[in-house]
Amino acid sequence: TCDRLVIEGKVDATLKDVHTVEITQTGSFSGSAVIEDAEISGLFEGDLVVRNRLVICASGKVRGKITYGEIEIERGGELSGEIKTASQASN
Repeated sequence: TCDRLVIEGKVDATLKDVHTVEITQTGSFSGSAVIEDAEISGLFEGDLVVRNRLVICASGKVRGKITYGEIEIERGGELSGEIKTASQASN
């Protein structure tokens, strides 16, 4: 359990009980995460549930099964896979 997790290297894990995750340009995450907020500048692959805000920066790549409350994608950022809003997921 932590408030903010910053990933600068390679991580393969299952995350929960984390408020905010930041993946830097050099960071890579594989696995699943259920979190409140995320800022992705590196690579995320897997299952991602962001209850509030997902920010994908220009260098960010998010791939997999993604559910989010709200989203912001900077020019150049990539999002691919099965994508739903939190309201679609609850229906």
